[in-house]
Amino acid sequence: MSGFRLIALAAAIGGLVLLTASLRALLHGLGSRAPLQPVLATLPLAARQRVDLPAGPVVLNAEGRRFSTAFAGLRWALLDTQGRAVPGRPVIFRARRSGLATTRLEILRFDVPGPGAYVLAAEGDVVPDPDARLVLARPTDALRLIAIILGLVLGGGALIAGTVLAIVG
Repeated sequence: MSGFRLIALAAAIGGLVLLTASLRALLHGLGSRAPLQPVLATLPLAARQRVDLPAGPVVLNAEGRRFSTAFAGLRWALLDTQGRAVPGRPVIFRARRSGLATTRLEILRFDVPGPGAYVLAAEGDVVPDPDARLVLARPTDALRLIAIILGLVLGGGALIAGTVLAIVG
């Protein structure tokens, strides 16, 4: 076996290892062990509700059926126990998780100053929808997600290229 084929075979094996590790990280990130977006609370769609939150960044997600208009025209505020608004800012690059029936979309990001009770308040006409929920979660771990995607692309490319070159060369 020539040195070229050995290098190509090593690239294919390395690509397979990287692809397998990236797939495993992706599946664990979508699961509950070390999620890419840890959920802090799930609430029904209502005009005002109390929620206990830890300190740090918190993202408000709208979750409901595909093409639902339950959240249309609503504006959200997070209030502390004294009624002061916790500053929130729109999420520029919204992470979206879609299944066959439901979709979760990031709406606002809050920097919660301290742990405790807060009130999530909606401005606008809240139409009751049993399938619509509000999910408060930590922000999506974007760097980890990018690393997983790069691992999938590079691992797959190395596996294919190494295999083809080992056969052809």
